[in-house]
Amino acid sequence: AASDVYKRQVVFGYVPASDGGPRWKEAARRALEFDDSIGEAHVSLAMVHLEYDWKWSAAEREFVRGLELEPEYANGHRLYGLGLFVVGRFEEGLERIRRALDLDPLNPSFPRTYAEMLFRAGRLDEVEAYLRNRLAFEPEPWARGWLSVVLRRVGRDDEAFSQRMLQWEERGVSQDRVSEARDRYQSSGFEGWDRMMLNSIYERQAAGEYVGNTYIARLHAHLGEVDEAIQVLEKALAEREPGLIWLRWDYPYDPIRTDPRFQSIVDRVGLPDFSQ
Repeated sequence: AASDVYKRQVVFGYVPASDGGPRWKEAARRALEFDDSIGEAHVSLAMVHLEYDWKWSAAEREFVRGLELEPEYANGHRLYGLGLFVVGRFEEGLERIRRALDLDPLNPSFPRTYAEMLFRAGRLDEVEAYLRNRLAFEPEPWARGWLSVVLRRVGRDDEAFSQRMLQWEERGVSQDRVSEARDRYQSSGFEGWDRMMLNSIYERQAAGEYVGNTYIARLHAHLGEVDEAIQVLEKALAEREPGLIWLRWDYPYDPIRTDPRFQSIVDRVGLPDFSQ
């Protein structure tokens, strides 16, 4: 569907949300005008309300209607689960994602979503065990990458870096890039890694490639560069980037979370928090 094409462009940061978002929203609305009995179309509009409009009540209404019409629409359950996580309803979100896995156990994106949401819920031992169990059966680069994130989160940096290098090996990253990463890590740990990744993004931007501001802000935040992170997040807010829906739960923002400017951005996104 056209709306899904626009969604991928916006959500994965291929085009600015300020450009792609209105086209995404219009395509989702037109699909419903053509036939409002299709559950998938309601779920597509729900994602517009969640990731671009930042209107949870409208998003949940469309999720519920879509799954009433197509109760076995596996990706609809997965996406509703993501939305529930965004507003802090973690257990309900996990139930929806498990339902998606039951309906479509071979879908390659569902296990990744499940692992990501376990991580966001702070269930770190559980997600580590889940990822290691998957890797015991086959080398899945996404699982290796998320295991690296989990290990870094709990302070096991050397293990985390080893897993990241294994992931790069599985993905066929060039030896020059691997050597650079090893040198950076050996000289200054993950600070060197983050700096390398940030420099790479700015080089891509200089070459004319669009990169979503939230990717950049997370790296600045991880490096403790508060002013730079806030400045980039303000740009993301002006462009209505979908990545802002995760501000409350993305741990790289922890070093800047108490800054009133950060909280102001969270408040302006305006999504509710039902986790309390």
